[in-house]
Parts: sequence; structure tokens; C-alpha cells
Amino acid sequence: MKRPLVAVKLVLLASCAGISAAYADQWNFTFHNLHHTYTDLMTDETIDYGFASIDGYFTGFDDNNDGVISRNELDQLYFGGGEPYEVGSFTYGGGNQLSFQAYGYRSYVDTTSGYYGGSGGYTVAYRLGPTSYITAASAPVPEPGSSALLCVGFIALGGVHVLRPKRAG
Repeated sequence: MKRPLVAVKLVLLASCAGISAAYADQWNFTFHNLHHTYTDLMTDETIDYGFASIDGYFTGFDDNNDGVISRNELDQLYFGGGEPYEVGSFTYGGGNQLSFQAYGYRSYVDTTSGYYGGSGGYTVAYRLGPTSYITAASAPVPEPGSSALLCVGFIALGGVHVLRPKRAG
């Protein structure tokens, strides 16, 4: 009976140890004030949608502790709710110091020029202008107290399960 109890405790402690670090390596970013246009390639008609913002996020970890996440320390890059991007270059130095070039399915994004996408007969563009800028921030990390409370809950559930009397039958 002691072996299953020890195993349950070890599994619960191991799961609790990883909770606080689970979200520590994700950053959200937003391109602000991008000039949004849509062009029909068949008629050359362009529709001007004004200015827009596009959100994205990336995951990575500063392996060499130099304060910069570079291309080889990047795990994923998502932009505009689309597919993950193939990254050509990437640098994040904290704060709003984000610079990258990436390629998605029929699309391209570059922090120095904007976002361009298309399919078949149209092109969508979000061009940088004089008031365009990027904001980046780390994703929320659970408070230590929240993680501790979650661990206590897991341990309590494990204790209830182990101490529950066996049913006759």
C-alpha cells in the first residue's frame, strides 16, 4: 500500500514543479498602425481599409543567458492567427526590441516593411507607415500562490483517492 502512495506523491510533486515554468517562455506582440489594403489581381482594384493592428506570439528560451532570444533559441512564431511561420531571421532583446523576417503559407512578414499575404487572385498588405510600431510583452505567468494552491489541490485529491475505503463487492 505504501508504494502506490509514494508513487502518487512523486507524480503530484513533479507535476507541481513544472506548473510555474510552463508559460515563462511565451511572448505576445502587436504590430500597431499598419496600413491595410486588399488588391484584386484580376482587375487591379485596390480597397483601402485604413489602419489596423495585428497580433502574434512567439515561444523561445534565452539558452545562453545573453538577454537576447535569437533565431536558434526560437521555438515557434505565430502571426495574425495563421499558421506557424518559417523564420528567416529573428531577434528579441526585451521590451519592444523585436525584429524578424518570416514566411507563411502564401504570406511574408518583415518588421521593417510589414505583412503581405495572398492566394490565387488577390494580395493583402499591411504596410508599415511613419506611425507604425511594435509592442511585445511576456505572457502572463501564474502567481506563485496560485501554483501552490493548485499543488495543494492535487495533493488533496490524491489523498482522498488513496484514503477512500474499498467497496465490498
